[in-house]
Amino acid sequence: MKHAKKAAAVCAAALTLSLSLTGCNPLRFIFPFGGQPQETTAPAPTQAVTIPVPTTVVPTVAAPVTQAPATEKPTEAPKTEQGSQQSSPKATPEKTIGGAKLVETPDYTDDVLGVTFHMPEWQNRVYAKTDNYDGKYSLSFYEGSNLARGLEDGYDGMGMLFTLYVDSAQASGDITYPAGTIEIGGEKVYLTYFKPTDVRFYPEGTLQENYQEMYQHQREYFETGVFRAAMHYQPSAATYAVNLTSE
Repeated sequence: MKHAKKAAAVCAAALTLSLSLTGCNPLRFIFPFGGQPQETTAPAPTQAVTIPVPTTVVPTVAAPVTQAPATEKPTEAPKTEQGSQQSSPKATPEKTIGGAKLVETPDYTDDVLGVTFHMPEWQNRVYAKTDNYDGKYSLSFYEGSNLARGLEDGYDGMGMLFTLYVDSAQASGDITYPAGTIEIGGEKVYLTYFKPTDVRFYPEGTLQENYQEMYQHQREYFETGVFRAAMHYQPSAATYAVNLTSE
């Protein structure tokens, strides 16, 4: 009996040791409901599981290829029968500039004075303007490009070539020249020829060339003046007069 209790004690000790070595708490089985503190066995560390993140492949979209627009062949100027290109037509001159009217024909007639001038080189390049100051009627001719430029700059009278006007007395001849007499409304009036003595053009390139080209004809064209017979034209007897003719 004594040997049996000893054997049982040895077996119990062996079992306790075995359970301790295997990580089990033998007291848990001996005192399952007692007030003895229970040991908590820490769970074995869980190995982190790496979940692979799916790689999103962004598709590469090729940029659209923009094709340069085709360059159209420039339109060529129409060719003449000889095959040469036609030159661009000159700009049509304005009909009026600052109250002056374009001389559109080789012959220009003023009805008030009843006189006609023959001025072929001035056609479409010179302007005629009439004025009336206190009954003193005048007719003036201007080179077009200088007249227009002068008006832009605030000058009236640029481009003047010559003036014919009427007065109650005969001109002195210093810068104005007697040109005879006519009758207007039954009244005898004196004609005066005036040509500019100062610079009436812009001294720059084409403007100066245009004026000088026209000015060389100013006295020649003035002397072509012919009065209607109804005006009763009479030439001046002054030695410095520039007289005209009558029908």
